[in-house]
Amino acid sequence: MIDACRVPIFNFNNIFGNTATYEFYNSTGQGSANLDAKNNWWGGATESQYWVYDWFDDATKGIVDYNPWESAIRADAPISPPTGLTAAAGTGEITLNWTANTEGDKAGYMVYWGTTSGFPYANSVDVGNVTTYTIGSLPKGTYYVTVTAYDTTAASVANDPNTIVNDKQTAGNESWYSVEKTAAVTTSSFAPKMIVADTTSSDIPDTTQSKTGCFIATAAYGSYLDPHVMVLREFRDNYLLTNAPGRAFVNIYYSYSPPVADFIRKHETLRTATRWALTLVVYGVKYPLWTLIVVGFAGAMAGYRRRVKRRAWMTAERNQTNQGQRPFNGTAYQNQ
Repeated sequence: MIDACRVPIFNFNNIFGNTATYEFYNSTGQGSANLDAKNNWWGGATESQYWVYDWFDDATKGIVDYNPWESAIRADAPISPPTGLTAAAGTGEITLNWTANTEGDKAGYMVYWGTTSGFPYANSVDVGNVTTYTIGSLPKGTYYVTVTAYDTTAASVANDPNTIVNDKQTAGNESWYSVEKTAAVTTSSFAPKMIVADTTSSDIPDTTQSKTGCFIATAAYGSYLDPHVMVLREFRDNYLLTNAPGRAFVNIYYSYSPPVADFIRKHETLRTATRWALTLVVYGVKYPLWTLIVVGFAGAMAGYRRRVKRRAWMTAERNQTNQGQRPFNGTAYQNQ
C-alpha cells in the first residue's frame, strides 16, 4: 500500500497486488489539494472501490484523482515485483511458485534466499522465464526467500558489486523483492542434487533446459547479468545441457559450487583472481576460432624454442666430442 502523504504527483505507474485492502492510501487532510494519480494501471480495466482510500472512504482525508486510468499494464513503467509467492520446504530443498508478471517486456526472474531476513540476500540465481523453482542441496535450517522480475534491458545496466545497492533495481529494470516467505528445512539432503527449474512455461522453447545460475561466475563478476556471466550461461544452455555428458558435468557443478561461490564472494583477492581465470574461459567460448589460432601459435612457438634449445645442446655436445672431451649428458661422473 502506498501512503501518498508526501507524494503530490503519482502518474504512469503500475500499482497492483499489494497485501493491504487498498492499493493507494491518501493520508493528506480534508481540504488539501487533490492528489494527482492519473494514468496508472491499478490491476484491472474496470474501476474498483479498493483502488484508493481517500475522502470518499473517510471524510477527514483528501481526494485522489485517478481518472483516467490505464486499461492494461504499462510496459514503460518500472517492472513490478512478482506476486503470489509460495514456498514449500522438502528434504534439503525449497520449492517456490509465483504468479507470472504480465509486462510485455518481462525477460525472467531472480530467486534470492538466505538464512537472515531482508536484503541483501546471501544467495541468488537467475531462473529464466519460469514461475516455479526448486532450491536444492540445503542444510537443515530456516530460510528466507523472495523473487524479483527483470525486463529485456536489464542486461545493459551496469551493477556496482562493491555496494549493496542493486543498480538494476534503482534503474527500474529489475523489480523490488516480492513479499518474503519463510521456509524451514528440517532434514538435510547430502546427495548431489541439481537445482532445477520447471521449464514447462510456453515461453521456454526447450523444456529440457535447466535454468540455473552460474554461481562462481556471478560471485566473481558481481552480477548475474554481467556480459561475461551471460556468455557462460549461453554456453551451458546451448552446448552442455544438450547432451548427457554435459548435463552430468552441470549436475556435479551445481551440487558443489554454491559454497565455493560464497567463499569467493567474501574475498576480493579471490574474486579478482577468479575473474582473470574466467575471462580466459569466456573469450575461449565467445571466440573459439581465434582461441584455437592463439593456442596453436603458442604451441608452435613453444615447440620451436624447444627445437632451438635442443639443437644448441647437440652442437655443444659435438664440439666437446671433437675436442676429445667426454660428452656432457647432464649427470655427474668421475674420471676413470
